[in-house]
Amino acid sequence: MRESREHLLPLDPSVLTVLVIDGPAGLTTRAPLALIPAAADTHDKLQALLSGKQSSLIRDQEMRDAGVLEPDIWLELQTLQPTKTTLVDVDDTLGVGRYVAYWEVEQ
Repeated sequence: MRESREHLLPLDPSVLTVLVIDGPAGLTTRAPLALIPAAADTHDKLQALLSGKQSSLIRDQEMRDAGVLEPDIWLELQTLQPTKTTLVDVDDTLGVGRYVAYWEVEQ
């Protein structure tokens, strides 16, 4: 077992990497950041990214404007080229985008 770290990269191919990260925190009026109009679009883009269907990069400022509190790991995630992606589940019931996805990445 390894300790947690602040950055995703570099990946270690000998271990399973589990990434815990939130999406926009402003998807509803009761969300931690209240309702942020740009949050829903960014939430959709992050789902597309995790499912392997995002065709363009999501910029740092776009994520910050949408209420993504820690966009740095999302930016690192976008640099990977997964060989297999599966978006398993999405939850936004508390106004924060939360995702469960499975990626296979070869390095």
